[in-house]
Amino acid sequence: MAEVVAIVASVIAVIQMTDRIGNICRHYIESVQGCPSELRVILLETSMLKVLFENLQFFYNLNNNMPNTISSLAGQDGPIEGCKKSITTLEALFPSDFAQTNGQQASRKRKKLTATLAALAWPLKEKRAKKLLEEIGQYKATISLVLTADSFQDIKEIKNKADDIHDILTETQRHEMCKWLQRTDPSPLHNRAYSLYEPETGDWMLRSPEWTNWLDKKHRCLWIHGIPGAGKTVLMSHLRERVKKHCRNSRRIVHTYYYCYFGHNQDEAAHFLGSVLNQLCRQSNLVTTELHELYKTGGEPSLIELLDALEGVMNYFDTIYVVIDALDESFPRDNLLRVLRDLVTDVRFQKIQILASSREYIDIETAMQAISTPVSMSNSFVVEDIRLHVRSLITSNHGFKRWPQDMLNEIEDSVASGARGMFRWAVCQIDALQRMKCDRQAIQAALADLPKTLDETYDRVLLAIPQEERLFAYHALHWISFHQALHEDENIASLVLLQAAELSAAKASKKTIHRFYDIQTLRDICGCLVHVNSNGRRVTFAHYTVQEYLSRTQI
Repeated sequence: MAEVVAIVASVIAVIQMTDRIGNICRHYIESVQGCPSELRVILLETSMLKVLFENLQFFYNLNNNMPNTISSLAGQDGPIEGCKKSITTLEALFPSDFAQTNGQQASRKRKKLTATLAALAWPLKEKRAKKLLEEIGQYKATISLVLTADSFQDIKEIKNKADDIHDILTETQRHEMCKWLQRTDPSPLHNRAYSLYEPETGDWMLRSPEWTNWLDKKHRCLWIHGIPGAGKTVLMSHLRERVKKHCRNSRRIVHTYYYCYFGHNQDEAAHFLGSVLNQLCRQSNLVTTELHELYKTGGEPSLIELLDALEGVMNYFDTIYVVIDALDESFPRDNLLRVLRDLVTDVRFQKIQILASSREYIDIETAMQAISTPVSMSNSFVVEDIRLHVRSLITSNHGFKRWPQDMLNEIEDSVASGARGMFRWAVCQIDALQRMKCDRQAIQAALADLPKTLDETYDRVLLAIPQEERLFAYHALHWISFHQALHEDENIASLVLLQAAELSAAKASKKTIHRFYDIQTLRDICGCLVHVNSNGRRVTFAHYTVQEYLSRTQI
């Protein structure tokens, strides 16, 4: 009985609030010229909601009781209570002193309405109001569905419908919890890395016994390590796609992917675990009780709580392949290395297979050698991959179309052999060479004097920028770096970058810049230091070593 009384009280409260909101909206619409159109939408939605809840009240008054189907939706998580909470929040968006007026006060109230439209601050509240209307619409649809059900049907059929409705109601909650878990989305970084993949490169890894043993779960952890610019991230994106293909035929064999992006400059341990949990929840289309309780507690969960939650989610899978790239980009990384150790050595996580990559740092090497099978990027297969990549760069570059084939062969040999395992170094040399005139003597001299390191390569790229363009180039690079430090998003809008660099360069030189700069000009000036996305709208550093170089040299 108490439950029914609570439902009736909520129904009456919703009717009263919809009535007040409707009155407020009508007064604004009638009295203020140019009133936001969204208020009309709110008026219509709340009016329909009022009718629906008046029908609920009618059913109660008819039998002095609620239909069983409506009672089944009672409780704090039910649609009636949810609707009450949403409509209460919606009402709070409006000033409370304009719900009533009369003919004698109309003129004075109209002036007051106009004056207080600013207090409504609608542009700032519009997004919140739309979200509330979506929630109310979902609750309304659920209640309407139950009302139209035949209350005299078999009780089992009604229960099944209620279960279906419960699933609908919790879909939004699941989505919100997944968003709460994933603070960093690695998918854009993977997509960009995979777009750089050269077909057939990296396949040496797929043929290796280390890869086969890991995929077949004979080894728990595989650690790929190499020097900066060795192509680890592109290789990892390729391997991730192969793992995805391997998992395609079974819903109980899944994979997750995470990239420790250097621009975040953060301890990646919690972000990594949150991302893994998010991906597993989405793939299983469920949220465990443990996770739900953790979410309701609020705040940031501890690493222990995240690991416990992961243990609970694992029950729904047979094998979980976890791909994590660039361990070295976590700052600090002690927690991340401990988490990986626990995932490999703790019997609770025996369903997890880990594929990791990093630079060759002592602390990482010490931690990973104890728990993994190491694979070095310093091998003859990578050398052949670089040659294949260099050949592809030359073939696809329009700047080399008219060059003699023997000269192109000489470039391929020199760059491939000089790369010493660095894809990034090779890319920069090809970019520099294609800017030169097709002069055999000059090309041969350049090939004989190729830079030895990436830092030396970047030195030469900056020195090769024409004197009159250097100030603009330096300001453009600094704006990219500043944006990256300020926002976790690695990309800056190209139009914003061009305008900011031009204005700050003009201010620094105390001269008006008459040169027109567009995105192609930026590409021509900065060369291999920057990357512009396919539609030309976003710009970032071409490689994380560019950011590191600029930080070290303080250019």
